[in-house]
Amino acid sequence: MSASASARAVRRSFAPRLHCSRPSSQDRLRRTTCQNNTTDAVQRTASLLGRDTTDSAATNTGNMPLQINQDLMLYRARGLRTTWMKSKNKTSVKAMKVFNACMEQYQEALACDPTDARAYVGLGQLLMRAGRLDDARLVYEEGNLSCGGDNAYLWQALAVLEERSGRYREARECFDAATVADKTHAAAWHGWGMLEQRQGNIKRARDLFFRGVRTIEEQVQQQRNDAEGGNSKNGTAASAAAAANDDDDGDDETGNGDEEETHKTDTKHVDYLYQSLAVMAIRAERFDEAREWFSRGTDTTYSQTGPKNSAMWEGWARMERDLGNYARARELYQLGLRASPRSRYLWLGWALLERKVKNFERSRTLFARGVAVSSDSVLLQAWGCLEAEDMHDIPRARELFERAIEANPKSLSSWQAYGRMEWRSGNVECARDLFQRGIWANPDAKGSCHIFQAWGVLERYEGNISLARELFKCAIRIDPRSKQTWDAWWKLEEDQGNYLRAQELRSLCSQSQVAEDSTTLDFSPSVLVDGDSSSTAIGGFIKRWMQSVEL
Repeated sequence: MSASASARAVRRSFAPRLHCSRPSSQDRLRRTTCQNNTTDAVQRTASLLGRDTTDSAATNTGNMPLQINQDLMLYRARGLRTTWMKSKNKTSVKAMKVFNACMEQYQEALACDPTDARAYVGLGQLLMRAGRLDDARLVYEEGNLSCGGDNAYLWQALAVLEERSGRYREARECFDAATVADKTHAAAWHGWGMLEQRQGNIKRARDLFFRGVRTIEEQVQQQRNDAEGGNSKNGTAASAAAAANDDDDGDDETGNGDEEETHKTDTKHVDYLYQSLAVMAIRAERFDEAREWFSRGTDTTYSQTGPKNSAMWEGWARMERDLGNYARARELYQLGLRASPRSRYLWLGWALLERKVKNFERSRTLFARGVAVSSDSVLLQAWGCLEAEDMHDIPRARELFERAIEANPKSLSSWQAYGRMEWRSGNVECARDLFQRGIWANPDAKGSCHIFQAWGVLERYEGNISLARELFKCAIRIDPRSKQTWDAWWKLEEDQGNYLRAQELRSLCSQSQVAEDSTTLDFSPSVLVDGDSSSTAIGGFIKRWMQSVEL
């Protein structure tokens, strides 16, 4: 076996599995084109990053590195990327040094192995976080060229980028390409369904979730059947061999035939499909079907990571809590914390349940236990609201809000809750200052709408009507679907006697809330929706895309 063939065999345990069946002649042509252009792809990516790796790329073409060295480079690059992302000031000198070191590490990995999709995905994610969307798009396109256009992870990453750029048609095509490249790629099915859901296409989203679940479950069942058949055959062969060994002298020759490597479907992300279907069923008020999806998602039979998915347990428990089944909700919170004891959302949900039933001391205890294992701004902010509104301990609430802001200065809910507490305590100027600081902390976030809304309500009750209107306008510009802001605004106009303006605002509010009715949709797991298969169309899209990119 050659060195390159050995390296590829080792890399199979790390690289994404590909299952896009194509005509053999087209496949051979694509792979030949890919091999002829890997060096060009590396050089184009290097020029994008402003670096010269011509020599290293030429040296490593056709000479694959040891897999452990490639994995080590990508591990270091991922660590540097995480360090840069955690930096409070990503444009500081120290942060930029980490950023440049991370890019160099990814570039070195690409120079060593231009066909490793992990390096392209990691580099693209780094550029996306830096706001360089066009550069990230070029990196993903070069990755698709180097990998032959049949890597589901690259297509899925490109789809996420296109969605963030507002290019929804291109995002749909890329998600479809990802599912063609690997029909069991749960992240692609989930991302595509969430895109349709955010666009208001509820039925289309449900169908995509169903198709992903059905495809993955069928693949898992087929693998189990094959494994059981293989074990049966192995057992029969072992018995025959043992009988033969008993009859002769044991000088037998063991056959070492080639064993076909079967792809094991990765189900570690399928629990997100179950959770999304359960959430859609809850919104459609089909609670029995939601329970069935939650039950599947937390069952190891269907999902590898579902039982440890804290969001799954928290969503199920919150549904039971909202339905008044408090005993069942407590049981689910306990089961979730056994599987994921450091989950902040499970501690938060359980504490809010106890607060809802007026068990304030128990709620305070749960908040304290949650903060002890995960000192997160979400827990601290909710605990501060408990102390301020129910326990009437304002100094303790201030301390908790300060800790929440220190833990996450961009936590807009903490700034809003802190400002509301000070306003209700009579400290109007302090509340205004907190609202202003909260907006400055994260002005581009959609959540700043809630701070503008709370600030507008403050100014309304303080008699500053014109300023209140301007603040409501700012909130609506950020989030036109914020019902709380629309309601607060039309109530202000109604109090001022502007009834026509109030009616107009109510109409605008109703228009902003229009969405596809999902109450008539069936979310039962027994329903299998085929949906429209676009494999033929996406095949043409991939062909056109490959031709349009300059090789």
